[in-house]
Amino acid sequence: MTLYNEESKKAIYKHRDANRDSYNARQRDYYHKKRLDKEWLFFHNQKCREANTRYREKKNIENPPKPRGRPRKIKVEELDNI
Repeated sequence: MTLYNEESKKAIYKHRDANRDSYNARQRDYYHKKRLDKEWLFFHNQKCREANTRYREKKNIENPPKPRGRPRKIKVEELDNI
C-alpha cells in the first residue's frame, strides 16, 4: 500500500501538468464509465445535493435574503410599545 504524501502529490501534479490533454481525456472516460453505474450515480447526486444545500445555507448566512413586498405600516399603538 502506498502512502499519499507530499512527494507523491507533487509527482501527480507534475504528471498532470506535463500531460494535461491525456490526463483530462482519461478522467473524462473514467467519469463517463462511472455514470453508467446506477448506484454510483445515486450517491454522486446525493453528495451534490448536500453540497448545494451547504452552499445555499452559507450564502444565506453571509447575505440574508432581502425582504419582499411593501413594508408593513406600523400603527400608532405599536409605536408606543417600541
